[in-house]
Amino acid sequence: MCTDRCDNIKYAIKIIKIAAHQAEKELREVTIFSSLQNHRIVKFYQAWVESNICVNYEECSSSSSYSEESSMDSKYILIQMELCASKSIIFDADKSLRFFEEIVLGLKYIHDACVIHRDIKPGNIFMGQDNSIMIGDFGQSCLCPSNFSPINGTPDQGTPFYTAPELLANKSISVKVDIYSLELFNTFKTASEKIDKFESYQKTEGSEFDGKWSISLFKLMTADDPQQRPSVDDILVL
Repeated sequence: MCTDRCDNIKYAIKIIKIAAHQAEKELREVTIFSSLQNHRIVKFYQAWVESNICVNYEECSSSSSYSEESSMDSKYILIQMELCASKSIIFDADKSLRFFEEIVLGLKYIHDACVIHRDIKPGNIFMGQDNSIMIGDFGQSCLCPSNFSPINGTPDQGTPFYTAPELLANKSISVKVDIYSLELFNTFKTASEKIDKFESYQKTEGSEFDGKWSISLFKLMTADDPQQRPSVDDILVL
């Protein structure tokens, strides 16, 4: 977090050390993030490159990409973005459906822009100052063809607990990897819960479970075959 001396407004700053072999990936994050301008996406303001930066470690969030290793002779990309509310998102019975719908709408905007997020998880879902839900952190994102045809995947992307099987297996991927991650995030809040319940949910017959979500929708969104998973447009009309 930082405060701009010109407007006295607080912003979030993401600091990314530029690794020689990953410079293209880090620049891609800036290119994609800066192109997404929507109220359901964390707002991007600007990005720049600096050398030998000095950071107050106590003010750095645990999610910062900055390392306490020596910054001498290193270059960093700094991304200035909207500072979201610090309160945690709690998916209680009264709010879970609204939050889910807002995430789906944000994901629709991302997919319509021919972007695959590839890392949908609780840590990348933010609450705005007005309590709206927004998607952020495009460090793992990539572009996809306008016809949404599959592209080559990379197995080191995403967070394993939420990652679609085709991405883990280094197979071709599409926007459907985000659909898989979204449903796991929406249904399971811990790794142990996923381990305990995922297989049983896949085998369960019926229309509902836990009084909220459709078993049939769960099975579709987490299908091993990406072609069987619904699109964001399909989900919105269900």
